[in-house]
Amino acid sequence: MLLQAILLGLVAMLGNAEYLFGTSLLSRPLVMGALTGVVLGDIPTGVTLGATLELAFMGAFSIGASIPPEMISGTVLGTAFTITTGAGPETALTVGLPVASLVLIAKNVGMVFILPPFVHKADKYAAEGNMAGVARMHFLGGFFGVNLIIGVIVACGYYACLLYTSDAADDGES
Repeated sequence: MLLQAILLGLVAMLGNAEYLFGTSLLSRPLVMGALTGVVLGDIPTGVTLGATLELAFMGAFSIGASIPPEMISGTVLGTAFTITTGAGPETALTVGLPVASLVLIAKNVGMVFILPPFVHKADKYAAEGNMAGVARMHFLGGFFGVNLIIGVIVACGYYACLLYTSDAADDGES
């Protein structure tokens, strides 16, 4: 239970780290849904739900100042909740879209409050000619300012879902 939550957090972090490998489209719902299915042991449902969410997020690309919902967390949590509860694709959409919008807020908070100190430190390293320091600050800033936030939200969100569904099942038996 806890291991699955941690693995789902890592899947979300992998999707968010796609730019480390170039634009590989790891963050797209089809890939995230399939990887969520791998973690939860139901690959066909993960692919199906990922494809469904891909349709919902199809035009979710950042253009100018317009920032789309954070589809990685929405896909992972929507797919995971649906597989765990045995519900249909409508559940993945019902959960995934609002989660993606809410996590975008958390991601922006990280970019406003956590990322700037790393950027300023990178500027200092650049002025000194220390390119290794600049690169280190970019990696650390991206990890702590965005990637870790998304991984923690996904892991905690899924774990809370498991606790809630097990409590609800226990209440139903009484």
